[in-house]
Amino acid sequence: MEPIRKSLEDSDPGVRAEAASALIDMGNFGGLLQGVVAVKNMLESSDKSYRVAVASPVSRLRVHGRTESLLRLLDDPEAEVRLAALRACANTPEAGLVPRVIPHLWNTRTGGAAADALIALGPLTADYLASYGDTAELANLFGRSISLSAILTKIGSLKSLDVLKRVLDFSGPNSTAALVQAYCRIIQRQPAFDPYAEHWESILRCQIDAARLRKNLLARTSSLEGNAFLMGVLREEFDIHMGNVFALLGVLATSVRMEAIRLRLQDKDEEQRSRAQEVLENVLPEKWRDEVIELTDPKLPAAGEAGAAELLREVIETKYSEQVLLGVLYAAALSTAQDALPQIQQLLSHPSGVVRETALFALARIEDPGELSRQCNPLLADANEAVRNLAQSLLSETSQTSRKEESV
Repeated sequence: MEPIRKSLEDSDPGVRAEAASALIDMGNFGGLLQGVVAVKNMLESSDKSYRVAVASPVSRLRVHGRTESLLRLLDDPEAEVRLAALRACANTPEAGLVPRVIPHLWNTRTGGAAADALIALGPLTADYLASYGDTAELANLFGRSISLSAILTKIGSLKSLDVLKRVLDFSGPNSTAALVQAYCRIIQRQPAFDPYAEHWESILRCQIDAARLRKNLLARTSSLEGNAFLMGVLREEFDIHMGNVFALLGVLATSVRMEAIRLRLQDKDEEQRSRAQEVLENVLPEKWRDEVIELTDPKLPAAGEAGAAELLREVIETKYSEQVLLGVLYAAALSTAQDALPQIQQLLSHPSGVVRETALFALARIEDPGELSRQCNPLLADANEAVRNLAQSLLSETSQTSRKEESV
């Protein structure tokens, strides 16, 4: 024991940390007390090298209290210390660590280590996510980090699949490609598909409908003034939904690479497209064949043109993404669509600050100055700084214009 005690005075923080851990694990009262004091001093040290060094030895301790020490290190102001703590979490199968590790996914410095820790914690991670009471908050976690979908894929348990199903059902047509791909990969690993067929069909139906809606909207807005941003968003979302459709169909069509076929269908070479089309027609289940083939046709469907006001009403009432809503709002602003004013005014109370700001921008291009001032005043106290600044700027401009008119 004496050589270990002497190591507590070593100049290397790593040696000191390992010595303190060894003394605690030996269980001898004197050594235990000395080791605990040494660990405490290292945790509280102003020198981050000691806090980094103590993380791994603490995680391997076979005593109560190690979790609290790791939680302290996870909140450390230094990124190097947090990284060491995250790596140490992989050695510590404690459920209490999971909710404290997840927020580190949002940070680019710690995201990779946090993902590795959550994968190592495995069932504890899946259990924590499955027990989440608020589905909206759970979906928000996945929205903030695509890593969560990949993490659940690596864990691969049925509990992981249950979490993905829950988030997919909540997100509906706005489900991300990462979510859908993770869902498909776990289903493909199961011994039989039939237990999951009904839910799989509901997700596929949702994605096909979402792709069709965006394709139709592309046709209806093709000549709308100020549509450039909107058209770009719709094309991007159409591609995402088609990617999701092909990923889901790939669960059944295991003999071909569905994503490769999808990309070949977009090839400029007519022969390549024809071959891909032929393969697709042969592997698609009959139930879905006609709908999917129709969606792969690069030609837009025949559709009547829609004005900005009609589009705003439709997008507000339908579960389109925020980006589509912003695109329609921006088009309404550029086309100065007077008949869209009621919908634009309605969006001044939208939960998203970006939508409120864009609605105010649109209002400024269309609305009468007097009415615009009345709409701006309440927004001076808006929770979003950009909205407050725009409202203040518009009020100042309106006031200056009014004074100039009076002087004339």
